[in-house]
Amino acid sequence: MMCWTLLVLFFAAPADDGLTKPAPKLAGKITKGRETLDIVAEKDGVRLRVKHGGGIGGAEIKLEEGVWPRMRLELDGFQLLEFVDLSTDQIQITTSLRQAPGCEVKVRKPDGGWQGDPKKERWKVPLMQKGNTIVIEVPAEMCKGSKVLRLAWIDAFR
Repeated sequence: MMCWTLLVLFFAAPADDGLTKPAPKLAGKITKGRETLDIVAEKDGVRLRVKHGGGIGGAEIKLEEGVWPRMRLELDGFQLLEFVDLSTDQIQITTSLRQAPGCEVKVRKPDGGWQGDPKKERWKVPLMQKGNTIVIEVPAEMCKGSKVLRLAWIDAFR
């Protein structure tokens, strides 16, 4: 059984400028594995917290309304992170704890396949380990024009 986590975030422009940004509405679910997912609103964006449950898994975050906020992925209880994939329908970024700060970037080809991004230097995926938590800053520009962010991970594959 799939369970969706729904979070409505409220970000508004200052009242005196007369502009109001639509409140982003995100929904998330674990698509593979025994991990759990929490979506937590913060002052400057949102925290996607995945709690370790088995080591191999995936999740899907949907933007239901508004624009994508700044996102920080926290993998709690992960120690090795041999593989992590962040992808939309147009961009795929993969890295690991060993490979960081480097990453592999692919873009969607017109035929639907993937190819290496010749401008991959434009993508920065800050990844750091804090105790048993691995923190990844999700590049906001990778979600532009997409409604779904897919996550996949392997903590330890043996």
